[in-house]
Amino acid sequence: MITLYILAASLLLVIAFLIYLVKKQLKTKQDYNAQNKSLPLALGTKRTQQIMMIFGAISVGLSIGLLTVNSHFNQSYKFFSFALISLPLLYFTFKVRKGTSLKHFAHLQQLLYLSGVCAIGVCFQLITY
Repeated sequence: MITLYILAASLLLVIAFLIYLVKKQLKTKQDYNAQNKSLPLALGTKRTQQIMMIFGAISVGLSIGLLTVNSHFNQSYKFFSFALISLPLLYFTFKVRKGTSLKHFAHLQQLLYLSGVCAIGVCFQLITY
């Protein structure tokens, strides 16, 4: 049971960190003009995108691990949980590499918000059962 809570908390933390990285990627010009040192300015855009890809893959692994370790959900609930959490995160992982415009990163940010809300719902179901 403790493993479920650790996986759920880790998944939510990784999604929150990804949302933070995408927000910083969107605000790169404002940070440069204000002379703030953010991660995309310090490492560069391509390295930041690689970090986002790595954390996206970690979040997909955590979400799949969360659904496989859990034994009291029925199969249809596992499928819908996988479809609502893992598939958008997998899409994010593949699309973040090709991100060049602000519009693209804004779309990825909305996708992460959706995955985060769905992950909160699944984690709440884990805690209540």
